[in-house]
Amino acid sequence: MADLATGEVKDLHQAAIAINKAETSMKMMLEIRNKALSAYKEIARTQI
Repeated sequence: MADLATGEVKDLHQAAIAINKAETSMKMMLEIRNKALSAYKEIARTQI
């Protein structure tokens, strides 16, 4: 992102792809975290 802002990136298409990949990875990581927290809360609610 810094290189893009300073104009050091020559291929904007490749920069856009990299940004999109990073965004997708972040969204997937957040969804995995949310699912893990949900599972933990469900287990915690389960009475033994």
